[in-house]
Amino acid sequence: MTNGSVTRVIASYDAHNHDVLPETMFVASLSALIHSGLVDVDGDRFKLTPAGRRIAKARRGGMFEIARSVLPLLSRIPRGAGTYHLPPGHYDQAVKDYLRG
Repeated sequence: MTNGSVTRVIASYDAHNHDVLPETMFVASLSALIHSGLVDVDGDRFKLTPAGRRIAKARRGGMFEIARSVLPLLSRIPRGAGTYHLPPGHYDQAVKDYLRG
């Protein structure tokens, strides 16, 4: 995904894991990507930075093999500190929107 909303991230996670991503995991993961310079926030949308696009282009394999090709690339990037905060209720609304389909 090069550009997405909270609902799209939830849908992608569900497609891979057959579960809805817990908000704490979403915030922790997104915070790490933002503060490592891999993802930018534009309003309520997320998009890959040039560094994030380079990693996305380097991924190999199908849906279940991608992690194996991407994790070594991510491990080379210094993890930034900080926490991204969603507006109150935003995540819960995104889950409801996703489940309504």
